[in-house]
Amino acid sequence: MEFYNFSDDSNVSTVFEKLAQKAILVHLNNVYALVSLASDSGINSLDEVKLRKRGKCYGSMVSQISQFIRESTLDATTKHSLTLLGESGVLENSFLRLPWNETLQDGLIMNRTHQGLILSEPIRSFCSCLESILQEKSSDVLLPRLICSSANISGDENGSITSRNEAIEFGIFRKIELFVEFNFDQESTVKGSFPIFSFNDMTFEVERDGPNREIIEEKLIDAGLRKLG
Repeated sequence: MEFYNFSDDSNVSTVFEKLAQKAILVHLNNVYALVSLASDSGINSLDEVKLRKRGKCYGSMVSQISQFIRESTLDATTKHSLTLLGESGVLENSFLRLPWNETLQDGLIMNRTHQGLILSEPIRSFCSCLESILQEKSSDVLLPRLICSSANISGDENGSITSRNEAIEFGIFRKIELFVEFNFDQESTVKGSFPIFSFNDMTFEVERDGPNREIIEEKLIDAGLRKLG
């Protein structure tokens, strides 16, 4: 397994070459993730590495939140409110589960929804660089973004991997060829999977707890969205 640090070398051409072959392992500060292209081969690669169980699907790595929200089938008022919150940085490091057009295939959509991880720096810039190459070189992608999942076997009772040593062991065990890291300004003190919020017409639900869930929830309510459940 090769190691690559985007903070030390922003040339992602080699990363893209690896992605075109198989899923890669990426450190997201709070947790470790498997990342792939949003293509048939990319989905198959994640399925193979994770031994994906039925009823599981993959989310987007969102570097441009306004575009992601615009692609959903949310009503205009909710789109506007979420876009303002997203552009202010409030929603970073959380998953937004949005109503979606059903044309996306199994593995990316579930119960007419698709979810995206709202990225913070420097991961946002890393994904933006790869998206630029993606636009030039790939015509078979289902989405203009990368897709991701937790770095573990599907349904693992131990949950997501938050230790670097465990992530490396997992990568070697599942024959991952590239491990991507960053020099974060501050290493996350709260480890674990990101919270998930699902949305409909100016309402939201917390689908999974996670770091900073309470802060994000408070900002959503302040913006006029009503919590369900």
